[in-house]
Amino acid sequence: MKSAEEEFRKESVRSLGESEPVTVSRTTTLGEALDKLRVPDSGGCVIVVDTVGGQPKPVGIITERDYLDRIVQRVDAGADAALAAPVEDYMTVDPKTLSENADLEKAIQLMTTGGGYRHLPLVDDNGLLTGLILTRDIIAFLAQSFPVEIMNLPPQLHQDERIDSREGG
Repeated sequence: MKSAEEEFRKESVRSLGESEPVTVSRTTTLGEALDKLRVPDSGGCVIVVDTVGGQPKPVGIITERDYLDRIVQRVDAGADAALAAPVEDYMTVDPKTLSENADLEKAIQLMTTGGGYRHLPLVDDNGLLTGLILTRDIIAFLAQSFPVEIMNLPPQLHQDERIDSREGG
């Protein structure tokens, strides 16, 4: 049986069945971008793109966290004006991207120790957008690949072998 570590080094992020990114242009209004952010299939983010040779190139990102941490405060000051402003005024510029050929280990590193990213746009060798990897994509992969190990984890990691009795009645 392969270890989780071996599996992460071997598995490409493309094999996760990555999410289809929701995209907007720089000139899209913040209100329109937030509407797209609310779509269930958005994955909690909208990728702001420029079109290069008819293909999307990521130049920014708006996430649910951006909305809660930064946008709400600025919108409260003048909601109508803010919602009509271009999304580029509010986006995180130059989002961290990941090569579509990267392994799962690299994605996990970026999501856990590399800045806490929960949304990683996938790009080809020319920097053009090809997909999106979400934290939930990796969790689904882990649950499918290691069901016994995942199901038998203690509720809190520090509880390893200290559980003397079952919880509840």
